[in-house]
Amino acid sequence: VRGHPGVTRVERAPSFGKCQTPSTVVYWVVKPRTEGGLMTTHHRILLVDDAAQVRTALRSLLESVEGVEIVGEAANGREAALMAVRLQPSAVLLDLKMPVLEGLWTLPLLRAAVPSARIVILSSYVSPSARRQALEAGAAAVLEKGVDPEVLLDTLLGEDRPST
Repeated sequence: VRGHPGVTRVERAPSFGKCQTPSTVVYWVVKPRTEGGLMTTHHRILLVDDAAQVRTALRSLLESVEGVEIVGEAANGREAALMAVRLQPSAVLLDLKMPVLEGLWTLPLLRAAVPSARIVILSSYVSPSARRQALEAGAAAVLEKGVDPEVLLDTLLGEDRPST
């Protein structure tokens, strides 16, 4: 991948709370492929939910939208944080209740790994305090599972959502 015209080298030292690592982390950021000057993939989505059937349903919904690519799926927060560094998604759908590392603990790690990513919480039940904590930690929005698919797509893809 090194030396390819579509790849950029980015170096930075991530910060996780008050703890900083003295070494520099190197990311290889692959620019989206283009055909005839038009971008073929605009939204790179990482799905994070411990329930495989939920990830499958979300994948089906999102892949039906032009310009959306599911770049990865994670079953817990630890997997999500590691995948985010490697995959550099433009958006993340994140569940709160997961094994290993819950969503509220994962959110700051994702924010540090991909600061420009739109992170949307999608969980079964969200208490008012969890909603406030998620928004304060950098979530773009907090939705409950069962939300209308159009609302989910509008929230996740924002103003860049292709018209259907």
